[in-house]
Amino acid sequence: MKLKELLLGLPVEKIVGDCEVEILSPRSWERAECGNITLAVNRRIWESRESVSASAVITDSRLDSNYLSGRVGGGTLVLAVHPLYLWAKVLERFIVLGEETGVSPMALVDPTAVLGRRVSVGPFAVIGPRVTIGEETKIGAHTVVERDVVVGRRCALHPRVVLREGSILGDRVILYPGVVIGSDGFGFTPSPEGLPYKVPQLGRVRIEDDVEIGANSCVDRAALDETVISRGVKIDNLVQVAHNVRIGEGTIVAGMTGIAGSTTIGAGCLIGGGVGIADHVKIGDGAILAARTGVSGDVEAGAKMAGTPMMEMRVWQRLFGHLRRFDTLLERIESLEKNAK
Repeated sequence: MKLKELLLGLPVEKIVGDCEVEILSPRSWERAECGNITLAVNRRIWESRESVSASAVITDSRLDSNYLSGRVGGGTLVLAVHPLYLWAKVLERFIVLGEETGVSPMALVDPTAVLGRRVSVGPFAVIGPRVTIGEETKIGAHTVVERDVVVGRRCALHPRVVLREGSILGDRVILYPGVVIGSDGFGFTPSPEGLPYKVPQLGRVRIEDDVEIGANSCVDRAALDETVISRGVKIDNLVQVAHNVRIGEGTIVAGMTGIAGSTTIGAGCLIGGGVGIADHVKIGDGAILAARTGVSGDVEAGAKMAGTPMMEMRVWQRLFGHLRRFDTLLERIESLEKNAK
């Protein structure tokens, strides 16, 4: 398609060059050639190549367009205030959707389930009693949706997803392969014999609109009320969300993170990979937890934390800097002690 058609309705600030150029596909900066549109968000990336033969380059409008025009040759510059966001919107237009298959004859759908218009159900999927699925939702092969589940509109449940009974999904929720929603929370109490005795988990999971949960992640049902994943939350692969957890709007959780029971996480937080969060912790809005942070207590809104045990990020960075100099400092101390004798 022509560049002007590709960018129609998107947040472009300025175009420098030919709007009629033909765009065949997006491609990475390193491999972009004629017919490709690519992305270069800063001067460092621009300077990593002597010349660029891409037909169009999305870049930051704060960069010098005269300088950039000289590097892109005959290509077109697409300037944006938020180039990464524009790039994401452009990539969306190249997504190839699967064909509408309707309900596979190899799927099992309970007669009491209600499926909206243009719902797709893959082979060997199971849809249980009194399930409601919104229009244009896609259910992948081998996915299991148990009784009394509600799934919103235009959701994508990839193969082998499991939605346990009573779970609620909003609109445009994406669950990648192997996600389990609504499994029992990890709740046990000692029996008179001293063995772990299961505490029944009678609650449910509620996932709001525009949530995305990565492959093989688990969100446990609440003991009595709800485990809540709020609107716009993005969860990476292999993340464990325990019972009664609440995650605020727009928070991002990276892979291998474990969130223990009854923890409350605010809106707009950034949680790095491999973070461990203890139970009953409260994390304020906008907090940042660096990768591998061990969170054992409450975190104030806007705080930046790192390390195990958890400490302010600037303190952790200073201590880590000292640690890298440890051998030199030890040698100096030993020398001073030797000279003092």
